[in-house]
Amino acid sequence: MNSILWYQHADLNVGDVIYYNGSRVEDKALGMQYFDQIKKRADIVIKKQKPWCGKVSGYFFMKGYLNSRDERDRIMTFLYITDEKNYREACIKELNAAGLQMADETKECLNKPSKKSLKIYALCIVIAALLSAIIISVANNNNQNENNKLNEKTELTK
Repeated sequence: MNSILWYQHADLNVGDVIYYNGSRVEDKALGMQYFDQIKKRADIVIKKQKPWCGKVSGYFFMKGYLNSRDERDRIMTFLYITDEKNYREACIKELNAAGLQMADETKECLNKPSKKSLKIYALCIVIAALLSAIIISVANNNNQNENNKLNEKTELTK
């Protein structure tokens, strides 16, 4: 698993903070390598409004707000990427490791169903409706055939 969290510390003199797989990265050069990985994906979705999350270049990517303010009283932001399948849990775990919590609107973004899930759900509904229509049609045809046979027998016995 690879997870990278970036945020700017509340104390602006501290600068950027990077977590990799739940551990704070103290080595500046290594931190810059991890930051470059996040920035590469962030640049792809730069025009998307915060909060935003989705798949970018094979990773789950999120840019959002924290439940914290910096020393200038601005809402703090974060960037996060992971290749973990359970990205929701991984993101929350990574933020907890850093002692952070995401803002409510960012939680909503993280917890909304993906467009892919909604499309699959809609497709299942359409398929179920078509199957129901076919079954009803076949049943009606069978009933009609049975009624025709009964009518023919009744006509023959008269």
